Amino acid sequence: MSLPEGFAIRLASTADLDTLVAHRRAMFFDMGYMDDGALDSMSARFRVWLWEHMDSGEYRAWLILGPDGSTITRSFLGIHEAILACVAPPGLKCF
Repeated sequence: MSLPEGFAIRLASTADLDTLVAHRRAMFFDMGYMDDGALDSMSARFRVWLWEHMDSGEYRAWLILGPDGSTITRSFLGIHEAILACVAPPGLKCF
């Protein structure tokens, strides 16, 4: 499969933490979680978790970049039991 001209895929690194955390926060917001305090808390905890798991190789992410270099989206592979820093209604688990 080839990408449209000007687009690129690259492996994310810990230098991309801000982008990865922002994308995760936006995903939960788009799913209807509007509590800024809960989203901020999740984002802070996810940043720590992400740093540790990217550094160990348990979490890998790829960024799809647009022609201007901006991140269009991301994809990831996590080899772990569960992502602990998430937002979910009582009684539900985040994976």
